[in-house]
Amino acid sequence: MLPDGLAIDPPESIDVTQQLVPSVNQQKQVLAVWDGDTLRYLITVEKLPVDAPQWQLYFQQLVGDLRVAGTVVDTGRRGEYQSASGWRGNYLVLTSHPKTQSRADLTVAHYLTDGRVAFVAYARLVGTTPADQLIDETVRLFQTAHLGIPELPAAAPASAAKP
Repeated sequence: MLPDGLAIDPPESIDVTQQLVPSVNQQKQVLAVWDGDTLRYLITVEKLPVDAPQWQLYFQQLVGDLRVAGTVVDTGRRGEYQSASGWRGNYLVLTSHPKTQSRADLTVAHYLTDGRVAFVAYARLVGTTPADQLIDETVRLFQTAHLGIPELPAAAPASAAKP
């Protein structure tokens, strides 16, 4: 489920469900983006505290925290966008892996704010979606962000959820 205060209206071209993914979080639903029955990427969204830093400092602290935790992190493309309702969004592409592994994960971090409340979302690539497509789709998805109650379709019960 999306945090209180954030709603998105996914474009029809993006197949999104909300569901529990035990390997990501045992208690909290995440957004799962599909191509048919194939999981392409997962998105976790968190509401930031009122005193959270602005996006530049937030991203800088995020990268620093990952490095201190022993993660090799390379930053890539970054950009900004605005939602139809006036929310401002910024994103940063992160390629990371623990020092003990060589296989890197691709994540697009999004920082969304309406000037009063802020959210951070992490879209982590699971499938073989090209990086540019992941960026484009997640930007289009968060360009629909607005204040309100999430209107995503509820996922089917775990036994009937997409694999």
